[in-house]
Parts: sequence; structure tokens; C-alpha cells
Amino acid sequence: MNNGKILIVDDDKFIRLSLRMFLESHFEEVVSISDPNEIPEMISKISFHTVLLDMNFKKGDTSGDDGIFWLRKIKETDPSINVIMITAFGEIQKAVRAIKAGALDFVVKPWENDKLLPTLITSTNLSLSQQKIKQLKNRQYFIENKGASSSVEIIGKSAAIQELKKQIDKVAKTDANILIYGENGTGKEIVAQKIHQQSL
Repeated sequence: MNNGKILIVDDDKFIRLSLRMFLESHFEEVVSISDPNEIPEMISKISFHTVLLDMNFKKGDTSGDDGIFWLRKIKETDPSINVIMITAFGEIQKAVRAIKAGALDFVVKPWENDKLLPTLITSTNLSLSQQKIKQLKNRQYFIENKGASSSVEIIGKSAAIQELKKQIDKVAKTDANILIYGENGTGKEIVAQKIHQQSL
């Protein structure tokens, strides 16, 4: 099972139901809503990786403007969320316009499950990678800015702490790439900051 989280936004309850029933066995979380006005609240509560978004929500409207409006809102809120447009066969030109506005892809109704699934897996994996890159960049920024501007001290008198301090002193003066590993909460970021402070 893919650990991606999918949001389905479509005013057709049968489309929502069929998509949800198919996708729930393949993804960690699948949520469906009929009203696009609920999108901001939903993406503030859950870190979705992919949104399946219908092109039209007003009865009789086939312009695709609603879909593109909400596509832009989603991408403004969180660029790492990938949006795949749901479109009728005759609306492919509108779907292409949505791609130019930031959609990752589009799905034509009626879709084929064996083609839809790989598209969604690729989309969620891409989003997960983008989120991971963002986390790493934030961590790097913290180490380079906060770590450099504030003094970090490793406190302790045990033999293990003394050996750790010696290793930090030794590697900080080199240009080597350094991997710091250990369980959560053991102070890996403090070690990284200390190495950064003592580096050239």
C-alpha cells in the first residue's frame, strides 16, 4: 500500500464513491468532498499528496474555470500538493490549459483503473519527495543560520560524551561529508550544529 494521501473533489457522488472504493485499498488515506469551498479547510487539516479535482462545479458550466481557480488556490497554499484534473472527453483542451496553470496531469472520464493507479502512485511519490526536500532544506537553513548564530554546547562527563566531543573536534576541521545517525531524540541536530560551528 502506498502511504500517499488523496483528496477527491467532485460534485458527482457516483464518481466520488467509485474513486474512493477503488483507491482506499491502495493508499493510506482517501477523502472525498463535493464542495470545492471545503478544500482550504481540508488541506489545512491533512497533508494531502494528490488532489483529484473536477474541472466544473456549477450546473451547466463547462468552462473549466472553477477547476483552474481551485487548482491555483491549492498550488498557492502548498506547491508540493500535486493536482490531477478530472475531465470529460470533450474538455481535453481545458485540461491542457489546467496543465499550463500547474496541474500535474488529467484523467478523462470514464477512466481505466489500471491506468489511473500508476498515475496516482507517481503523483504521490513525487509529492512525498518534494516534501522531504523541503524538510531537508529547512533543516539545513536551521543548521546554517540558527546553529551558526547561537552557541551550542554538549554537556556531559561520561566517557561516551568525551569520545563524541573528540570525534567532533577531529571531523569539524576536515572537508569530509559526515553522516550523523541515531534514534530520534538523541541529539543529532545538536551534533551537526557543533560540527558546523567548529568547521572552517
